[in-house]
Order: sequence, then C-alpha cells, then structure tokens
Amino acid sequence: VKLSGEAPSLVIAFFRMFSASLILLPLFILRNPTKRKRNPTWLLVSGIALALHFAFWMSSLQHTSVAVSTLLVNTSPVLVSLFSYFAFCERLTFTGISGVFLAFLGSGLLFWNDLCSLGDWRGATLALAGASMLGLYLITGRILRQEMSLIEYIYPTYVLATTALAGVVWTQGLSLFGFSAKTYLFLLLLGLVPQCVGHTAQNWALKYLSATFISTLVLSEPIIATVLAYWILSETIGTLTLVGGVTVGAGIFLVARWGITSGQQVEVVAAVLCNQSKVWIQQRRDTDHLEGYWEFPGGKKKSGELLFEALLRELDEELHDKLRLEPQDPFLTQEYTYPDRRVRIHFFLVELDSEQFLGNGTWVGMDQLHKYRFPPANDLVLEKIKSLDRDSSRQAKTKLAQ
Repeated sequence: VKLSGEAPSLVIAFFRMFSASLILLPLFILRNPTKRKRNPTWLLVSGIALALHFAFWMSSLQHTSVAVSTLLVNTSPVLVSLFSYFAFCERLTFTGISGVFLAFLGSGLLFWNDLCSLGDWRGATLALAGASMLGLYLITGRILRQEMSLIEYIYPTYVLATTALAGVVWTQGLSLFGFSAKTYLFLLLLGLVPQCVGHTAQNWALKYLSATFISTLVLSEPIIATVLAYWILSETIGTLTLVGGVTVGAGIFLVARWGITSGQQVEVVAAVLCNQSKVWIQQRRDTDHLEGYWEFPGGKKKSGELLFEALLRELDEELHDKLRLEPQDPFLTQEYTYPDRRVRIHFFLVELDSEQFLGNGTWVGMDQLHKYRFPPANDLVLEKIKSLDRDSSRQAKTKLAQ
C-alpha cells in the first residue's frame, strides 16, 4: 500500500478488490452450485464491512507508520471476542477480560506515540475503525461459511466490496487513471497475493476454526510488516511503539488462547454403517437444528454413559434393529463450533454383511455422498470415506482405522 502511494488510499482499496474479483471470476463461473439457502443480508454486511475495513485501514497509512497501523488494525481478535459473546454463545473468562484490558492499554500507548511524534491522531483512529470492520467481516464470514462453499461466499463478498468502494471513489471525485505502470503493478499484486491468497485462505479456514482464532493467526502481520517497512521504507521503531506493540500483542494472545469459552458443548456418537462400497445415511427430521440435512445414525451421549453404550442405545432407537456389535473405540473424533453450539462427534465404523433396511434412510455409494447435504461437522469423515477404495467394506475399515 505504501509503495502504491501515488494513488489515493480509497483508489488503492478499490483496485485491490477489483483485481481480486477479476482473478476469481473464472473459478466462480466453473463452480458446482450448491442448493443451500443463502442469506443476502449477511452477504451484504460482509461485503460492506470488507470495503470499510480497507477504506479505513489504507487511509490510516497516510497518517501513521506501518508498525502502528498494522498493530492497531490487528486488534480485531479482541473485537471479535466481544462480538462472539452475542453471536456464538461464547463468553470471556477472567483471563480474556485481562487480555482486553491489555489490548486497549497498548492501543492507548500507540495513540499517545502518534500524538507525541506526529501530532496526528487520525492514523490510529482510522486503523482501529478498520479493525472493527475486520472483526465484523470475520464474524459474518463465520456464519455464512457454515452454509456456503468457499467460492460461493468470497466472490459475491468481494464484488460487493468492490461496488461499495467504487461508490465511495465516485462520490469523492477521485480518478482511477493516470498512474504509472509501477503503481498499477502494485495495485494488481495487492489483489493477487494478499487478497486472493491471504484473505481467501482465512475465509476457507473460517468453516473449521473460530473467528477469534483466525483473527489471532494474523498476529505475525505487524511483526513482518514492521520489519519490511524498516528494510524497504526506512521506517524506524520508537520505544513507545515497541512497548505499545508488545502490550497489544500480549492482550490479544490472552484473549485468543484462554479468554473464550463456549456456552454449550454437546457430545455426540455416530455410526458409519458400511456394506462393501455403500454406507447408510438418513435425513434429519422434526428438529430445530439443520433440519433436512443428511447424517449418519447416532445422537447425543447422555451424562454418565460410555461412548459405545450411547452408540448402542441410539442405534436401537433410530434403526429399530438390534445390531450385534463388538465393543470398539471411535475411529475418528471431530470437534466443530456452530453459531449456537459446539459439538464433539465420535464416529464408529460398523461393517454389515447385507444392505438390510434399517429405518428412515438409504444406502448410498461412497462416491455419491457429495450429492447429499451433510452438516459441516461431518466434512472430515466424509473426506475420509470418499477417499477409500470401493472394493470392499473390509478394506474401508482397514483404511479408516489407519
């Protein structure tokens, strides 16, 4: 962004999103559309939040150093943790509250540094505004990625952000033309590398990891950016900036590592019933959570039950068929956080000798599972099943155990 300084910050933000949208267009056209419901309101919020994040943050770089700007914009984990209290039934522990205090204390030191050394508080303020928009963007992404594939989420979001930034550029009377070839090269690279690779990788991970954890992983950004700014731009790091940065980083680490607890955790058992190259699946009905999705038979473990005992009880209740099973341990345990709960699913592999009718479900070929809509918490086990040889369920059992 600094090396593209010939262009105004809002123009830089527009070109970053515009070039990323053009690069990703072929992938969006060639996607396999899902039949899942979409929430246009959340998509709109996500796109606008992303646009404002870049508008605020890139503008901050005109008024402060790379170190202060990137340190403050990466306070988003603290803001995400506060949003998550309402959105994901998560709460802050005492350690988390201490981390929030440290993060805001460090931010105050960085504000004071700008006032003392630059006499300008606008850079720090804009960077914090960018952090708040980044936090909102990650929260909405966490919600939408539970229902949408990566390209179906990121492309409309990037296009909406491009459109919003185009409107801001137009209302400000800024020109998109007349810059040097070097500037246009940097503008293209902004869309290609940090946007198509960096932000897209974050959005992919949002389906599997919490928004707070994802926002914490980018803590390396201020460190790397500060070193690069010292090397390329000859920016120095003052004592107050160093102390403020360490304080902010410590606060964010405490919040992300030990500061969040989920309000509800559910232990679930599930059986992967195999017969040669087919598995038994059934559809969820009469439920307020993921109704209409397909799943493997099973259910919640009761307090005091052993995992295998819970599996036998659930299979008896759901399949109405007394299966004679030898005691075994789960071959896979998967944890997943939904917006309203956290689940830990223990998958058991059961090999049957025939395709007997077991209840409200159907036998499906392992290579056909992609045609059915499963809860996101089943993604890992589905990948393992689809990667198996189709020769026999005995081979499947061996590979799943491995």
